[in-house]
Amino acid sequence: MLPTVRRVLLVAGGLVTLAFAEEPPTFGPFGAECQVAFAPDGKALAVTTRGGSAALVARDDGRRLRRFRGERDESESAVAFSPDGARLALATLEGVVRVFDAATGEQVASLAHGGPVRTLAFTADGARLVTGGGRPWRAEDPDEVDPAGPTARVWDAATGAPLLDLDAGTGNAGSAVAASPAAAPIVAVARDDGTLSLWDLAAAVARDVDLGGPSRAVAFSPDGALVAAAGGRGGADVTLVSVSSGEVVRTLGRRSEPAPGGAVAFSRDGRTLARLAPRAEEVRLFDVATGAPRGVIAVRPAASLASSPAGDVLAVGLRAGQVVLVPWVEAGPR
Repeated sequence: MLPTVRRVLLVAGGLVTLAFAEEPPTFGPFGAECQVAFAPDGKALAVTTRGGSAALVARDDGRRLRRFRGERDESESAVAFSPDGARLALATLEGVVRVFDAATGEQVASLAHGGPVRTLAFTADGARLVTGGGRPWRAEDPDEVDPAGPTARVWDAATGAPLLDLDAGTGNAGSAVAASPAAAPIVAVARDDGTLSLWDLAAAVARDVDLGGPSRAVAFSPDGALVAAAGGRGGADVTLVSVSSGEVVRTLGRRSEPAPGGAVAFSRDGRTLARLAPRAEEVRLFDVATGAPRGVIAVRPAASLASSPAGDVLAVGLRAGQVVLVPWVEAGPR
């Protein structure tokens, strides 16, 4: 049975539910808690499968084009393409990140984050890889975490060599990371302690922004001017932060679930923001300029969200392992 998907628009203060003319394309199943990322050319998607592995699948029909193999006892947790599409990074909850040649599927580098990795991103020049997740385990006692250890780290994408720890010593329990699409090497680290850190990697300095609440998902706008963090003060669904000023621009919506999990993604033109609310089983859409809600897309329990480079569809990775392609054009009034 295909996932239930509907469009909900705000009309005259009420909710009107409009069904899609056709069920959106659904591929898989792949792996449980499916994570998904679009290739930069938009023709394929990377999806997590099983046993620390991932697959490259065609966007038009979901056929498997290539496999990226990890270890059988690992739990894959995130995927990301380099901006030129030449490499694919696959992260695991065991703390291992593997970098593959996207064309051949051969592993070209690996790194050990030290703790579970939940998000990762290449910088705009493709030279660095940023990982975010939990605190590292103690070297002397693998059953315990290091209370002062870094939850976000920067690596040389070609060699896997560590370059910079982004929040060592904070005692932070977990981080989500994103890298700016702009030329300046800016990385956003959203932390469980309610802080958003905007790191200038060139200068190795950070500017901290108080979100007023924990966040576990973060994304840059297409022009790199804004950062969207899931959660925020007063139960906000999303908090928008200006990269240039480091100030909160506005908050969007109010979340109904107790934890600010899920994912956030901008439309290609930067006018609409999608926010995955896993417990509510829906993708919420907001007008970036005004903060007004634009609609709701309801799906079965979902684990990830990605916007296509062309801006025509949202890929929703379901916990059951499928990927659903939902048209952005159906997401709300333009």
